[in-house]
Amino acid sequence: MKDKSNNHVEKIGLVHHDELEQFFEKINRLDDLNYGNLKCHSCHTTITFANFRAVFNHKGTLYFVCRNEECFRCAEPILETEDVE
Repeated sequence: MKDKSNNHVEKIGLVHHDELEQFFEKINRLDDLNYGNLKCHSCHTTITFANFRAVFNHKGTLYFVCRNEECFRCAEPILETEDVE
């Protein structure tokens, strides 16, 4: 998914489950989440509040990861590169 904003990208640490709606609004993706337009980078499952685990920015593109442990493991090599924000 391409980052829809032209804003400065900031690093985000942990986001508490109670703050997910505000987080998705801040990154301009709340509507995409609510309409089922966000997919897991690995398995392509629709991302929801219930199954969201992580998001990362790789070379200007936002990637979302569901709670499936295998999907997170698939994303780990990308997360370890210097190109991830």
